Amino acid sequence: MVKKSKKMKSKSKKKNSKAPSKKKTTTVKAKTKTALDKFGFRKTSLKSAAAAMYSTKKGATLDEIKDKLNSAQLNLLKELIEKGHKVTKTKEPGKGKKPVTRYHIVS
Repeated sequence: MVKKSKKMKSKSKKKNSKAPSKKKTTTVKAKTKTALDKFGFRKTSLKSAAAAMYSTKKGATLDEIKDKLNSAQLNLLKELIEKGHKVTKTKEPGKGKKPVTRYHIVS
């Protein structure tokens, strides 16, 4: 049998012992309230811009929204209907054979 010397015992204790961990402190940023439009969307969002286009007197088509915002915003009308807004649809003759649907949010 091999006897361990005192030096070897003390080294093994140091390897296994852990230094006390430092607690990390985190800072919580205060949430600022963002301004909402009359439809409940943030004023600077694409949804807000699309809803504003739909709520004009003329209304808007999906192609007009895509061209101006470079975003489809397909479920926006569904969300507005779920929130209780009334959306009207009118068919117009399009460039091709298919008619184009123009949507209008009634305030």
